[in-house]
Amino acid sequence: MRRETSLAQLRTATEAFTRDTGTGTSAVSTAQIAGVRLIGSLAEFATRPPDTHGNEHDCWYAIDTGRVWKVTRGRHALYGVSLNATAYLRRWLHSNEFFEDDIRLEGILADGRFVISQPFVLGEAPTTLELHQSLHQKGWVQYRNSGTVWASPDGRIVMSEVHNGNFIKQPDGTISAIDVALHSREEWDSQLEPDEFAEAFGTGHMPQTLSELLRQVDGDLSQFGFLIGG
Repeated sequence: MRRETSLAQLRTATEAFTRDTGTGTSAVSTAQIAGVRLIGSLAEFATRPPDTHGNEHDCWYAIDTGRVWKVTRGRHALYGVSLNATAYLRRWLHSNEFFEDDIRLEGILADGRFVISQPFVLGEAPTTLELHQSLHQKGWVQYRNSGTVWASPDGRIVMSEVHNGNFIKQPDGTISAIDVALHSREEWDSQLEPDEFAEAFGTGHMPQTLSELLRQVDGDLSQFGFLIGG
């Protein structure tokens, strides 16, 4: 039930930001209209320096709840690797839909930084060889010979940010994604090569989202050619 709440929350926020893109409405205003909690300051949940951080987030481990809290890192990485707030939120929505994860949009700070949380996963980073072997076993293939971008067997789903720092090898040997970005191929190509995409599809064409692709097949990942699961 909690995961369904997380999905609904992210869908509502993503739809609100999609509508407001280019209107000049502030991220905080859009978030509040979508029902996202305004967090007055980091002190509400962070009473110590971050436990760790990456290029996108400062992170705090909440051992008592079994979750990791993440805050986007300021104006130079406000939405992580995403181009804007809409793409950032859609990234986590896709992760919840595709990996059956429970990533929650906890709130937004007054300066526009998003606060999310996700379950803590015990383990260690896999080696690059282990990661690539695991992905190949599930049917993923490298996209256009890029080492950090992979695609579903039929090429309709693209996963970026694929490196061993964004995966966890659990004690039983299972390798799980914890911080990748998922896209439909159209979403990815429209961001990566906007001029070529516009030439191929026209400037008014909106790329089909991964959420739409998943709804079309009722979440059945075998429809994308996967050998075993996602």
